[in-house]
Amino acid sequence: MERFPYMLLRLSIKYYLQKIISRELFLGKKAIILSFPLFLYNSLFFSLYAQELHLTTPLSSQFECNSSSITNWDTITNYYYGVASTGFIGLDEKIGLCQAKADEGGPWTPVDGYKRTLCGYLSIKSRPIRVNTDGDIDLYVIPDPPFRWLQFNSRRPRGHVYDAYSLCCEVALNEPGGDKSNNGVAFLKTIPRHILQFNNVGVYGPWVSDNGHENSPEIHPIQQMWRTTKNPNGDIDYFLYCFLDNSGRYNQISDFSPQNCIPTPWVTIPLVNVFYIPFEIKLNEANSYNYVLEFQSGRNINYQPPLADQLRLIVNNTVRITANKTTSNLPDNPTNQQFPIITFYDICQVDNNTIRGYLAVEVSIGKQTSNTGAHAFFKITKMKINGPRVEGTTTK
Repeated sequence: MERFPYMLLRLSIKYYLQKIISRELFLGKKAIILSFPLFLYNSLFFSLYAQELHLTTPLSSQFECNSSSITNWDTITNYYYGVASTGFIGLDEKIGLCQAKADEGGPWTPVDGYKRTLCGYLSIKSRPIRVNTDGDIDLYVIPDPPFRWLQFNSRRPRGHVYDAYSLCCEVALNEPGGDKSNNGVAFLKTIPRHILQFNNVGVYGPWVSDNGHENSPEIHPIQQMWRTTKNPNGDIDYFLYCFLDNSGRYNQISDFSPQNCIPTPWVTIPLVNVFYIPFEIKLNEANSYNYVLEFQSGRNINYQPPLADQLRLIVNNTVRITANKTTSNLPDNPTNQQFPIITFYDICQVDNNTIRGYLAVEVSIGKQTSNTGAHAFFKITKMKINGPRVEGTTTK
């Protein structure tokens, strides 16, 4: 449990930097909860010690969903497989227009100077998952209709030269115990080929042209990837993957060819990713939702001081959302550490009966003191709990 002054400082810093880093703690861009001395803002109360967010409806006009919030939520739910990346919608990170120099491939030229989200399915054509001798894992993804502009607006509208109508999504995981010829194989042991092949995935990373392959469109290097599975019992599994490309080709100024441009690293160390998972609460239904996080694999992850084992959303004195954080199977057997950080983001009221928002899952990987690579793979299971749960109830 953190001391009150530390939490106050942390909240203040996060809030006032939100327009710079596009990540917020707790409610995000719509929340101003730092009014002294009771941390009250209209109908909203936040408990720092228990990590609980209390809402009393109707929410004030400040927290009404505007048209942009509604459109974003619907788009992520319907077209992004229920997960948004660090780029969210309209927050894509800028990489500039400098060309990454040729080095065992390439050179690579940004198409529009931004990282982008691509959703689609792994190609059923040749080499849907291919491991190069350069250590890259190649995933050929055919875009869903809302994302075909990433192909058509590229410098090769026909798609990748190795797999037509697709974008090649690549990342190098050069970690100890392997070399450039088998790192990808080790990755595919963690995430078996049959799980990914021919299935829908979302990816996020720099949108570039590979000049060495006829300006083929790529997401390279992959920064985030996700897939969603709905189970027969109604539970939803969100599989979330974070990658730190450590090929040494995209993170130093010397890796780029500045031609009337300012070099911007495409990969930063540490690399901070955020996954946004939308949720919806119907006030006239006596249901709640339990999110359980299961850590699967990781290397060189960055821990944070612990807040609590749970994050809870309480509406009208009823527990509606509980997010249980993992404390087992973490690398290096940490004590009193938290990974990842889970908070609420952009909560608003659609109508008298509906509240929407996001679980924001923040992941930090990679260390300045190590060049041995970094990744984090984990699963979040969303379970529907029938019947009301009064405030104070704990679900594990």
